[in-house]
Amino acid sequence: MATFELAPFLRPVQNETVTGDAHVIFATTTDTEAGYRTTTRAKLALLLFITISVPLLLFFWVAKHTTTRAVSVQRPPTIAFFGNSMQYYNDSPRLVELVLREIYNDTTTQELQDSFLRGGANLEELWRNSREVPSHFGVIDPGASSADALLQKEWSHVVLQDDVNFVVHPDQRTKSLQALEKLYLPVLTSHSPQPTILLLETFPQQQARMRERTARMGDYDTYADAIVEGYTSYASLIRSAGLSCRVIPLGRALNELRTEQPDFWVDHVYHTDHIHPSPHTTWLQVCLIIAMTTGRAPTVWDTDLATQWQQEARFWQHTDARGSLNTTFLPLPTSQEAEILRQLACRFVWPSTAQQVGGDACSRGV
Repeated sequence: MATFELAPFLRPVQNETVTGDAHVIFATTTDTEAGYRTTTRAKLALLLFITISVPLLLFFWVAKHTTTRAVSVQRPPTIAFFGNSMQYYNDSPRLVELVLREIYNDTTTQELQDSFLRGGANLEELWRNSREVPSHFGVIDPGASSADALLQKEWSHVVLQDDVNFVVHPDQRTKSLQALEKLYLPVLTSHSPQPTILLLETFPQQQARMRERTARMGDYDTYADAIVEGYTSYASLIRSAGLSCRVIPLGRALNELRTEQPDFWVDHVYHTDHIHPSPHTTWLQVCLIIAMTTGRAPTVWDTDLATQWQQEARFWQHTDARGSLNTTFLPLPTSQEAEILRQLACRFVWPSTAQQVGGDACSRGV
């Protein structure tokens, strides 16, 4: 006789039915307590599954996205530099790279910067590579072979700097605006992702030695205001094309230094030609760029780093205005002087921080 059991775990009370040689045992519907136990077990199992799995899923999701953000933060920016002798003197692009590698502890061969620099060039001349290099510079290494070649690479940031005479005079400024619109912006907007544009705001020549062609701008403050106005107009055009753009406030920072510490300004801002930046001013320029591209405080002055900078710079200023190799180098900043300039840079990038942390503007950076 064949026997079939249905729901074998439910059998406190049973009814038996015999049909031929088949003996079938059914669980009675009166066993409600066992049914409740089964339902309760299922619910508890489901609740236990949800209690364990949901937090685990949430944990792995957060860990994944946090890790992604941490990796991106740790990656140093990559920067293309366009400009003239205001960057070539003391080689600010290569100092930027040295500082970036120190901040990020980067020992890779990754290209963090490249440049295209031509003495005295404005934006249009830079693009067309039409500016001759003065012979007294000796062997010149402008960086990339052309402006267009430099922009064929992918960069997180692009620094643009114009000839100051084109920035301050409205008729010349119009030519640079046209160069930006017709030459630079079509290439810059074609990149994906698009780079952030940084406009390097330069500074007036020292009043005592203003050349005749720029002296008509009047006093130092008028000249400085015209530089700010010019770069503001460049920034408006670039933003109208959909690009992110900021102005590196080098000129304004130096003007504040001129007001707050006039002796420091007179002694340390200019090269002996009263036109180009001294190593002190180049350091300030680099501190501003580092803070604006990384969101971190510039590194504290390091004498080993400074020595490496001086050794690797493509052109380092000598005490002779024309860079004669028979004269001595202009001095590097002392640690105290370098810290004054570093704090000045941080104060301009994070203006509210100094009041919050007892005067240390650079504590904002990580």
